[in-house]
Amino acid sequence: MTGQTIRWAMAFAATATLSGSIVLSAARSPEPVVVPTVEKRDPASVTDIELELILNKIREGDLLSQKSDVVGAKRAWDEARRMGEGLWPIHEGLGDSYARAKLTTDALREYQLAASLVPEKLAPMRSTIAAKRAATLSASGRPLEALRVYLDLNRPDLFGNRMLAIAIETADAVEMIERHAEVFDARLYSLAAAVHRKRDRQVEAAEAMGKFAVRVAPWDEAGNMRAVRALRETRRFDAAIDKGLYCLGYQTIDREGVGDDRQRARFLGVTLVGDDCVAERDVGVDADIHQLVQGLPGWVAGGMIRRETLGSIGAGDAD
Repeated sequence: MTGQTIRWAMAFAATATLSGSIVLSAARSPEPVVVPTVEKRDPASVTDIELELILNKIREGDLLSQKSDVVGAKRAWDEARRMGEGLWPIHEGLGDSYARAKLTTDALREYQLAASLVPEKLAPMRSTIAAKRAATLSASGRPLEALRVYLDLNRPDLFGNRMLAIAIETADAVEMIERHAEVFDARLYSLAAAVHRKRDRQVEAAEAMGKFAVRVAPWDEAGNMRAVRALRETRRFDAAIDKGLYCLGYQTIDREGVGDDRQRARFLGVTLVGDDCVAERDVGVDADIHQLVQGLPGWVAGGMIRRETLGSIGAGDAD
């Protein structure tokens, strides 16, 4: 066999392997959800009797599905959809029924359609429907997609436990949470810290606690001290400071009470280039969180964490 023939054979094998991997990847990809366009209808335009008839059809689909009568269930659901098309509560109800039957694609389609039909005066219902969509994704083995929906809702106070459950069991989830915390909602650093602790990653947990302390609740002395203790125990002294907070504190501190620019910069632990503070400043924090860390309270909390933590280096080395 000539060298050229061998090279052709190797190239063919590589191409076949690549093609096979592409086919397998495509086969594993979730089925795309196609959301049809329907005309919006006002639920108030439907009589109670009509509404009850539609809901009965959905219930009939549920019952037939439980009896493994797929054809009969689909017939009932299709009839309910025909009668209630354009009514967002009906599409939401169909989504619930499909989700119970483990028909993920159909459930996701109905949830997305329902959310698009919700009127502005009932906008909070979109979050409720989105949360159902996330739960359906999670139950169908698509945890990262579910986590993305929960993150986009920006309600860690409501869905933190669900996100925690996903993140503990799912690779790459905590990294997704931390990226979202960095750019949109720093409250999520608390969730990231909890995930790291569950995974016995104490260093990463301490760093997340420190970021939460200085970017979300700088006035919370107890929270600050917990972050300090965690950072001391893991000996991550550099991570005791959110450098962005020092830059922010430098810009808002009372200039008359500390000294000249160079003295203030040294006190805050940043570097001046010309008249600019060049500590790394976190960007993209949403307006609410950004407002929380502005001003003197944030500077005081950040300074306390820095002094307390870095002040312990000598004592830690002595041990």
